[in-house]
Amino acid sequence: MLIALLWSFSASCIGLQIPQLPILEVTADNTPIHQSCLIRIAPGLVLEDTDGNGVLHIMADGITVQFAPGTVLRGAADAAPGDTLKGIGVRVHGHSAVTLSNMEISGFRCAILATETHGLKVHDVFLHHNFRQRLKSTPAAEDSSDWLWPHENDQQQWRKNYGAGLCVERSDFAEILRVKARHQQNGIILDRVAQATVRDCNCSFLSGWGLALWRSSENEIIHNAFDFDIRGYSHGVYNRGQDSAGILMFEQCSANLFSQNSVTHGGDGIFAFSGKEALGETPAPSEDFSYQRRGNNDNQFRGNHLSYAAAHGLELTFGFGNVVEENVFYENAICGFWGGYSQETQIRNNQFRANGTAGYGLERGAINIDHSRNNVIDGNHMESTTCGVHLWSFPSSLTQTPWGKANQMVADGNRIQFNTMADGVLAVQLRGEVFASHYQNHSPQNTDLVVDISAESSWDRGADPQAEQALGQRIAAMQNPERSYLAPAILALGGREAIIMTEWGPWDHRSPLLRQVSNLGVRHEYDLLPAGTEVEFAFADPARASAYGLQLQVVDGHAVVIAGNKGYAAYQLLAKTKTATLAAHSWFLIADWQVKVFPSPCDPREDVDTWRAAAAEASAVSFLAEQLLFVYGSHGPGNLPQLKGVQTELGNDAFGTIATTSMQLHPGLWRFQTRSDDGVRVLVDGKVLLENWTWHGPTEDEAILEVVGERTVEIVVEHFELDGYATLELRIERIPE
Repeated sequence: MLIALLWSFSASCIGLQIPQLPILEVTADNTPIHQSCLIRIAPGLVLEDTDGNGVLHIMADGITVQFAPGTVLRGAADAAPGDTLKGIGVRVHGHSAVTLSNMEISGFRCAILATETHGLKVHDVFLHHNFRQRLKSTPAAEDSSDWLWPHENDQQQWRKNYGAGLCVERSDFAEILRVKARHQQNGIILDRVAQATVRDCNCSFLSGWGLALWRSSENEIIHNAFDFDIRGYSHGVYNRGQDSAGILMFEQCSANLFSQNSVTHGGDGIFAFSGKEALGETPAPSEDFSYQRRGNNDNQFRGNHLSYAAAHGLELTFGFGNVVEENVFYENAICGFWGGYSQETQIRNNQFRANGTAGYGLERGAINIDHSRNNVIDGNHMESTTCGVHLWSFPSSLTQTPWGKANQMVADGNRIQFNTMADGVLAVQLRGEVFASHYQNHSPQNTDLVVDISAESSWDRGADPQAEQALGQRIAAMQNPERSYLAPAILALGGREAIIMTEWGPWDHRSPLLRQVSNLGVRHEYDLLPAGTEVEFAFADPARASAYGLQLQVVDGHAVVIAGNKGYAAYQLLAKTKTATLAAHSWFLIADWQVKVFPSPCDPREDVDTWRAAAAEASAVSFLAEQLLFVYGSHGPGNLPQLKGVQTELGNDAFGTIATTSMQLHPGLWRFQTRSDDGVRVLVDGKVLLENWTWHGPTEDEAILEVVGERTVEIVVEHFELDGYATLELRIERIPE
């Protein structure tokens, strides 16, 4: 239905152009296009980009290339995994005034790549199921390997490593209208692009960036939707974002206008970092390169909805002269606005509500700025926030960088005025050597603002910079924060609880999704989204499930698979709806694990014998478990259900685990998979099978065991936790022959 609507809308826009264009039947890779034409591709035909340089090659200036209704350029079969996709769909290089319109493209690493193509027009294009990484983070725990690295792109690392729907490089005056992207990692990349217009696009439900800008300036980004562009999130468990964002701006992107965009439910809403070159972390590009006022500068962020992010609504660091005005910041997890080392920023007339409920330490609430200088926080409305304005400045090594030496870093010249701060725990907090003046900030409850000022800071009443009447006018203007450009369907989805991640990215709230909601002990529970969908659950192989002693129960639309016999039992669960059949593969490995947890007397990496001996001390605690699935998070063994009510000497850090069992394994190959933080070692019959005996974040490791003849094996799992997050998980799966 979405595709049909898109084509209907597109055809109405071009009117009589379709029959006037000559038809070009495309049947092979490396098809050159020298004149305006209407592309037709046989239904279902896959055109692989075998040499990686593009399937369709635009070879002339000033031509228009459109797809006939129903035509899809496919680079791979629809069922191909997203992380296996390669090649380019449409390639334009060095030709100006090219128009690409009414296209549908899927199955490539990059759907459209245009380089040195000035005056490019891309209208009414649908890009979907192009490249995306398979995510290793689960609802239970984050995997650090999922983090993106946006800090380098001068060698086109973004496109090469992470893919793109539309990528425009080294081109000016592009016009990008009504581009839609779904079910892929990135939507639109602008690399060294100036004076482009991006309007009425919808690049949402992506696992990376909706719009990414690199060294791109003087562009207008207006009236777009970049919602649910996120990774690294599990509601109520962790909120990392992993450098995903609705809009990304890296390495000196200046004088851009971002107006009336919906940028909600992302890793960050907008993530803007001035860049490694700007800070002097890479060699200067020339001898006369100046670091003074170098950064993402003089951008305007006006009237955007920057809400429900896993991290920040707007992260804007090391920039000068930016304007943040009349935006909405609702329920961002860490804070609404984060502006480290920002200077001359105007933060005016914005709405902040309930930001910082999942903040990290003192970084929370509405506005946070480290080394704030000459910033004006004026006329904002802040409510239900742990802290309204938080400014701080402590000695930093950045003062010795080329950027720090070229730019004054004393945190002074800040003004906080005409703001309304309601229902908050703390209105203003200044820490370290921060200097700020204040005027006419107030609480609707007519109570004094709660202000926390460190001894080194200065909090001075400023002169009257504006008339009293202006304050009332600004506050009244902000009473209706909902904007007409926002899609009601997105707002109706609610807050961050609407972010539901899969192994390929965020669920789009439309496609049916079979989701395992618990896998503890002898019960695996599943549900089907959207809720209320008519569904029939069944085992794919009922006879095999029966032989394993598995039971299937369906209660209120939920499916519960219950283990029967001890040992290994694999199954595939099917969920049949009126339109699709979804499958989930899982397994049980039920054993009698004898587990000992104990305080670590030493660093086990340096003295493993002393560490092992501690398992026999009186401070050790023993219990039985059916499987090794201990997701401690930031807690320790004392929070395990098996130790509920047990008094122990165990804390959240510096503890060890040794678990042993014996089980009968059939002949063949068996995969042992661990997920650990920190070190883990698996021994089978006294020999090390798998080992990652290091301090590390959540990490997956695996090893293969070959069993010759059915036999009973002895398994020992050792795990240590030094500090921070902790998890220990072991899965054993028989590899099909």
